Amino acid sequence: MRMTGNRGFTLVEILVGLVMIGLLMGALIPTVLSQLQRGETNRIVEDLRAIETGAKVFRTDVSRWPSNMRQLGIRPGVSGVPNTDIFGATMPTGVINRWNGPYLDRAVADSVITTGGAVIRAPIDTTMAYGGTAYARIRVVGVGHPQAREVSRAIDGDTTVGFTNVNSQRVRWRADTLYFLMAPVQ
Repeated sequence: MRMTGNRGFTLVEILVGLVMIGLLMGALIPTVLSQLQRGETNRIVEDLRAIETGAKVFRTDVSRWPSNMRQLGIRPGVSGVPNTDIFGATMPTGVINRWNGPYLDRAVADSVITTGGAVIRAPIDTTMAYGGTAYARIRVVGVGHPQAREVSRAIDGDTTVGFTNVNSQRVRWRADTLYFLMAPVQ
C-alpha cells in the first residue's frame, strides 16, 4: 500500500484566503451598517407619525392638545399623568372625561428610547414657526445631522433641516436634537 501525505496549506494559500475574507468583510460591513442606520431612521419616522396621529385624535376627542405623550396612553390626571394641555392650562373634569384612549399602542414613559439610542422626549410643547404660527413640537435627542436629513426626507420630502427654512418643513435640527412640528395649535 502506498501512503499519500497530507501536505496542508501553503503560506501563500492562507494569505490569499485571508485577503479574500478581508475584501468580503470590507464590502459587507458598510452595507450592514447602512441598513441598520436606515432601520433606525424608519423607526424614528414611524414613532413620530404614531405620536402625531395619537395627538390629533386626542385633540379631536378632548378638544385640547396633550402636553405629554403619557396622556396618549393613560387618561390625564391618573397615575401621575399631567392633566394640563399644551398651553399649561388645567383640563376640567368634563374635558378629561371625553378622553377615549389609549391613542398609542403602549403607555409612554417619560421618554422613548429608539433602537439606535436616540430619545424621544415625552413633553409636547409649542414653538412659534414662520408667520407667527404656533406648532405642537416633539424633541428627539441624540440624532445626528445625516440622520435628521433622512428623517426630513421621509416626512418633508427633502433633506433641509435648518431653522431658516420655509414654513412647510416640519423637521428641524440643531445641535444633536431633531424637532418635529406636528401640527398648528392655534
